[in-house]
Amino acid sequence: MYYQLLTLLFILAGLPLSAQQKDFGVWTGLALEKALTKRWDVELEAGYRQKDNLNQWDKWFGGAEVSWSRKFFKAGLLYRYSYENGMKRTSNSHRLGVESQLKTDLDRFTLSYRGRVQAEYSNYESSEKGQIPDSFFRNRVKASYNIKGMPLEPWLSYEMAWRINSYSTRQIEHERYTAGLDYKINKHNAIGISYLLNRRKNVASPQNSYIVSLDYKFKLDRKKK
Repeated sequence: MYYQLLTLLFILAGLPLSAQQKDFGVWTGLALEKALTKRWDVELEAGYRQKDNLNQWDKWFGGAEVSWSRKFFKAGLLYRYSYENGMKRTSNSHRLGVESQLKTDLDRFTLSYRGRVQAEYSNYESSEKGQIPDSFFRNRVKASYNIKGMPLEPWLSYEMAWRINSYSTRQIEHERYTAGLDYKINKHNAIGISYLLNRRKNVASPQNSYIVSLDYKFKLDRKKK
């Protein structure tokens, strides 16, 4: 079943488009999650990305998210600071967001949907346009499979970002097709590797980016009283 879904994902991702630029990059990420209470969690993240067929760095970023969860529902507030390498100069950006997630288990499959509204401010103090955020409504659907007797979990996801703060360009500007594999080392440590097609569309310079992503996550339990 997993391999059939994987094949379908990349068939859809490979459908012919209008002329677009192509790029290859590597993303790396580190996350630390701490359970504050039974319902509340905090997560710190940091990451580094490369682009231009690994000839340039793309961005450094760090951020935090506070979330509340109960059974199949989760909601969170997030912030991310990024230092980015643009086409002509470097820039600083601040991202604020609110998101919610629904999740359900079907035998060994886990299905989830995440919706996020985010606003990102770039060069807030040094640019006249810096006080006008790039705002998006992001939607992601994800399916994962827990392999019996093994600490491995393959997964597939599709994500789209819809611009919401511009009447002239209110449409899908980003799409992301991803196939990944997570390995749980032990109760507190996990690593993941994924391959994704990141599409930027309906913009002046559309681009397809092919990305290999490597992630490490460390999870701390809450203190028992």
